[in-house]
Amino acid sequence: MIKPYKMKRSIKMNKEKNGISFEIKNIKPIRIVEKGNPNEEIKERPYKLKITESDVIRVINDYLQIQRNQGKLMFIRNNSGAMPITDGKNKRRYIRFGGKGSPDFFVFETLWLTQSMKAVEVIAIEAKSETGKLSTDQLKWKADFLKLGGVYYVVRCLEDLIKIIL
Repeated sequence: MIKPYKMKRSIKMNKEKNGISFEIKNIKPIRIVEKGNPNEEIKERPYKLKITESDVIRVINDYLQIQRNQGKLMFIRNNSGAMPITDGKNKRRYIRFGGKGSPDFFVFETLWLTQSMKAVEVIAIEAKSETGKLSTDQLKWKADFLKLGGVYYVVRCLEDLIKIIL
């Protein structure tokens, strides 16, 4: 059996006249040799790319930054988790940041109510991979946010985000 090629993945954002497109470059197919005659022709099958949650977050962040640069919105990337630190006596402790279950992004858009009145809409965006599910903390946070009248979306790809942010 022939070993598969090393996989290289890079996501690149292109600005076009009509909008923005993302392309995935440097993806090589896996080479597979069927069992049997070693002189048979080698069949190549394309590698199915698994897009991770961090890939989705990076694409969302890039798109929102472009929209912010154009003056269309403001956003905050909301990191949450914990980081270990050591204090003077070599004791390790953790510093928590961000709330448990809070979304990955907060987006602030202007809504025009009338010609002279405007309001700001707050949109919470949670990025997930194709198969990712919200945790119980995220479901609770979402329910509390919706009770307050907020707008909450789970985004799995760039197309989902573009439908939300126009």
